[in-house]
Amino acid sequence: GKGGFWGRFFRERGPKLSIVANKEGAFEDGDSYFGETPLSFAVVFGNVAIMSLLVDTCRGREFEKVQNVERERVEKEFRDKGIKAEEEECKKAVAEAMEKCKDKCQEAAGEAMVKFVNLQDQFGNTPMHIAVLHQRKAAFDLLAENKADVTITNHQGLTPFTLAARLGFTSMFEHILTKQYQEPVWSYGGVKLVKTDLTQVDSFKMKKLCTCKHIKDKQGKVVGWEREKCEVEEHKKCKCLQDKEKCEVTTHDNVCKCFKVGEDGKKISTGPAPWLPNAQCEVDFHREQAKCKCKPDEEDGSLKQ
Repeated sequence: GKGGFWGRFFRERGPKLSIVANKEGAFEDGDSYFGETPLSFAVVFGNVAIMSLLVDTCRGREFEKVQNVERERVEKEFRDKGIKAEEEECKKAVAEAMEKCKDKCQEAAGEAMVKFVNLQDQFGNTPMHIAVLHQRKAAFDLLAENKADVTITNHQGLTPFTLAARLGFTSMFEHILTKQYQEPVWSYGGVKLVKTDLTQVDSFKMKKLCTCKHIKDKQGKVVGWEREKCEVEEHKKCKCLQDKEKCEVTTHDNVCKCFKVGEDGKKISTGPAPWLPNAQCEVDFHREQAKCKCKPDEEDGSLKQ
């Protein structure tokens, strides 16, 4: 059998891993949604130690990556002069370069960390949304401490805060309200006054309308979409219709099926030339825009919703 005698021995006698649904979460059965990233998995089980390890690893690797680029640059300069990296002159120059690029390395590490803790899955959920789904307050707080964005909406238009409201998780709702949206004004003895930001309370889904614009040729025919100034973040970052390889939305990779028909009658779906949304595309808002019949506003060119 697999692994022979010892393989069977440890399979039969070794510890078994069992995944148990969180009774406090949004799911009652074993089909709970655990997200799609290691950070989300750690959030589901409320393991803040692993969460911290993952975040620190992400930050540390990016720091080292920038450092290595700088080191290689200095060493190459010396190699071009015929001086080896092991020689004292080169080592000294590398040490000086490492000291000078510390701020640059820390900035890059911080940006990588922010991107990591805000990474969205195919449903638009961030680790913060997962923390709400499974009611993990400590995990939520750790994400917030590491600059997780509480205003990001999933594909349902829900922020972590409005998701808690939608699910009826009163304890989680109040926790986020207290931690993220209440600011103390004054306190006297046991009495205190706090100011509460009601933006997300009053505007339930926080879903912004699409303000993408039509791109027209000289004859007035729609040949594409301008999305750089759209109010919807996912639309703004999407570059699928210009060059799929440059699209900043990771969930669009190998999913976008948009194309246009060139002058020779053949489909164009790669390269820098713009093309139109396809009604059969797997990206939701591409399908919506393919079917869109809105006319551009005469004043600013944006689409009438």
